[in-house]
Amino acid sequence: MDLARFAVAFQAGRLVEPQTVDLMWTPYPATKRRPQPAGDELAYGIGWMLRWHDGVPEILHTGNQQRVTNLLYLRPDRKQVVALMTNLENARIVPLARDISDILAGLGSEQ
Repeated sequence: MDLARFAVAFQAGRLVEPQTVDLMWTPYPATKRRPQPAGDELAYGIGWMLRWHDGVPEILHTGNQQRVTNLLYLRPDRKQVVALMTNLENARIVPLARDISDILAGLGSEQ
């Protein structure tokens, strides 16, 4: 719960000024690249991974270590936060977070 509360407060500008949030979520041009699947974009801001999946912005912060994968997934356009913590090393949980976000938005999963 604490991780989700942190993300909600951060996204709402209650931890740092909204202008600072915008600055932290501004992609540094040197970090931009196109990962797989084709069409997605990836860049880094200050402390955050910035992705665009099908043109939609996703803000992520991950934490991985031996036997653990964690993800903080934010969708600013929906004012949503999904916090996932697993006991799985190198788990690919971004698609799961995306599906949860879609379900919460009433879009359901296409798979």
